[in-house]
Amino acid sequence: MRMVIVIVGFLMRVLAFFLIIGWSIIGCVSQPSLTVKAVQQGIFDTKQRTFISYPDLLMRLRDTPMVLIGEIHDQISHHVAEQKIILDLFEYNQLKSVMLEMIPSSQQAVLSQAQRLLRLNHQNDDSIIKRVLQWDNKWDWQQYGKLLSLIANSTINLYGANLDKNEIKVLWAGAYPLQGRLSTSNTVKQRLRKLMNSYTAQHSDSNSQPEIIDKLIEIQQFKDRRMAETLIKNHKPSLLIAGRYHVSKLFGVPLHLYDYQYIDYKVVILTDKLDAINFEEADYIWVL
Repeated sequence: MRMVIVIVGFLMRVLAFFLIIGWSIIGCVSQPSLTVKAVQQGIFDTKQRTFISYPDLLMRLRDTPMVLIGEIHDQISHHVAEQKIILDLFEYNQLKSVMLEMIPSSQQAVLSQAQRLLRLNHQNDDSIIKRVLQWDNKWDWQQYGKLLSLIANSTINLYGANLDKNEIKVLWAGAYPLQGRLSTSNTVKQRLRKLMNSYTAQHSDSNSQPEIIDKLIEIQQFKDRRMAETLIKNHKPSLLIAGRYHVSKLFGVPLHLYDYQYIDYKVVILTDKLDAINFEEADYIWVL
């Protein structure tokens, strides 16, 4: 029993760590040499290796059927930037759906009904919107309230894109391995394992728990697969908001899209420091 408690406690610490920082340790991956000042603010085009303006970014996203935005969950500036992109794409009639990591896809029937109710009543009260959407309090409503209120009072379709607690329990107990080509390759798993170990090595009670690391990797990959499937199955143009690890082109949802032969998408990662992100992870890095 004591061992179970220790394992569960460790698991919760690891999940909480990655939830809070949005997997910021991805910066540990080797970087291309920087030709610009890492402290400079703006939107960096990783292919052209230059900063571009916000109107330029918007123009490049307008003809993209799927936009993936990677955030740090507790950075309000990231949510403000997301609202701006959503509003501007919607104004150009280039956005029909928003998918959120913060809501499980199993909640979709309730979510769709809630949207219809909120729009019918033109509801602007944040507390009512939170209650009707059945928002999970593990996600800080102070961070997401304005974003959800914006979507709830528009004609944008809102979709849950994550696993629910019961699905995670099943995966933890043991489930049929996720099938894929690029997304589940040994190379990708080794990258994830390296990232997780860089954190867990700091804790003396975790060094002998490789089975826990393997489970965490499996669960994260199932989450990424669900987000990719949500993007593929629903109305486009669409936009996914998730932790920046989830949208990484080296580790996350893009690899699952590739396995489904969907390659027409753009990845925007939000950060406060350019050299915290490997340029191969995103098409654009927005330094806020």
